Amino acid sequence: MANWNDAYKNKLRPIDEAIRSLPKEGTVIISMASMEAQGFMGRIHEHADHFDFLTITSCLNMNSYPFCEDPKYEGTFMNDNWFFGPSNRMAKAKGYDLVDFIPNNLHLAGDSKLTALKEDGKPIIFWGPATPIQGKTGFFNLGLSNVYEQEIIEAADIIILEVNENVPWIHGDTQIHINQVDIVVEEDYPIPEIPLLEPSEVEKRIAAHIAGLVEDESTLQIGIGGIPNAVAALLADKKNLGIHTEMFCESMIDLFECGAVTNLSKNFWPGKFIFTFALGSKRMYDWLDNNPAALELRGKYVNDPNVVCRNDKMVSINTAITIDLSGQVCSESLGTVQYSGTGGQ
Repeated sequence: MANWNDAYKNKLRPIDEAIRSLPKEGTVIISMASMEAQGFMGRIHEHADHFDFLTITSCLNMNSYPFCEDPKYEGTFMNDNWFFGPSNRMAKAKGYDLVDFIPNNLHLAGDSKLTALKEDGKPIIFWGPATPIQGKTGFFNLGLSNVYEQEIIEAADIIILEVNENVPWIHGDTQIHINQVDIVVEEDYPIPEIPLLEPSEVEKRIAAHIAGLVEDESTLQIGIGGIPNAVAALLADKKNLGIHTEMFCESMIDLFECGAVTNLSKNFWPGKFIFTFALGSKRMYDWLDNNPAALELRGKYVNDPNVVCRNDKMVSINTAITIDLSGQVCSESLGTVQYSGTGGQ
């Protein structure tokens, strides 16, 4: 039996050495949201002298990082982002030339970005967290996001994994082998969490109306925010609901534990929670860890309309932030100000 730990040791580097091994120009693409590479993102500014110009592409930054918030790094770093968070909004509002938004349908984000990068001709680097190596097989697991990560890995010139024992092992299309990896670094930090938002009274009233439209045996996609959480709380009396969703969220566990969600009536992927990334609490991450009923598949598959439409009684519940008198709905901007991004597509 092969001993993959030897291959691991040969590729293991200190993180600062790994950063300085990167080309002086190129694009580093980071895993999404809860799986952002905190070691890399928190240290890259310390090596600004090494780079001519480096684009760092991410999606929903969860933490604060100097490389995309401090104006002294203008001209050295650019954070291209598929989904703005608080730090991106702050930098953009102050006029710093450090962040830019990438318009997208999220299930096409990886392929569309790769097309543009290949035309540019500069090196593509994937840098993302992973579980510790499985010594008997040589596989790592990408953890809580597979929105675009596998497409980037397949096309990248350099692959660097940030191994973190806190990353849960998630079933699905989530594995990567040591033979695919160029460099491994080891880090130890908690996975980002988001609080469970308590819905307002208005949101509860909206939720009550929505819940009345959900039939037994429906398949649900539930997004982030107070209204989706409030809706989920009102579905406890439903029967045999299923889950096919972009984002796995906390309320899905509650619906499973009360018996409303079983996934058994789904005509497509029966018995399985289908999702492409997860963001929530440690309780949720622990529940997903090595759970064979939860499958994290690629975003280009999960969010593909041709796949979604195969589910009977499909119900999508998302939050919007503006609507005009003609009925047009916007979930990502306030007027001309970019606020978040286009999710659920």
